[in-house]
Amino acid sequence: MRKIILLFTIIIFSCNNSTNSSKTDKYSQIDYELYNKILEYQKKYPIPKKIKLNKNEIPPVENSFLYIYEVTFTKKDLDTIVSISMSPVGIRNYNGNLPIQVNGIYKDKYLNVTYVRDPLKLGKKYIKKYLTNKSEIKKFNINNDMNIDLIYDEFLYRLNNGKLDFYKINIGNYSAKSSL
Repeated sequence: MRKIILLFTIIIFSCNNSTNSSKTDKYSQIDYELYNKILEYQKKYPIPKKIKLNKNEIPPVENSFLYIYEVTFTKKDLDTIVSISMSPVGIRNYNGNLPIQVNGIYKDKYLNVTYVRDPLKLGKKYIKKYLTNKSEIKKFNINNDMNIDLIYDEFLYRLNNGKLDFYKINIGNYSAKSSL
């Protein structure tokens, strides 16, 4: 009887450990700490649902937006900064007409579509595998000549001794509690 209880206990703990780690290990190529920061942001700023219309109704402009979450690694003085934000216009091209360097688009069971920009590989501890899914990138890389005055808050974290420490929020012109 003791052997059966012991065996049952081992099986339960094995299943429990694999369930907890599967959220990031099985589905994502992003480190657990960063993954959770992205999920926190996505919970606060969910991608708006498209409004369903009748045949004769004119769709609101928001229905044509191409939402995607952005994670960017940059260097500021001696600090490495990680920013998390959302773009309503697909992958932002900060270099005019030059192709932007995107190190992958990530999406899984929990994580909404998110792209990573890390040209200097500053986040190699946090990105388990840089993806080169060019067809996915192409779907979200649109002509950014669109003049959309919708800026979501940007959460900034500083890498400090291998941890993501909250740094500040760059306030956009769209609040998570307001609506379009």
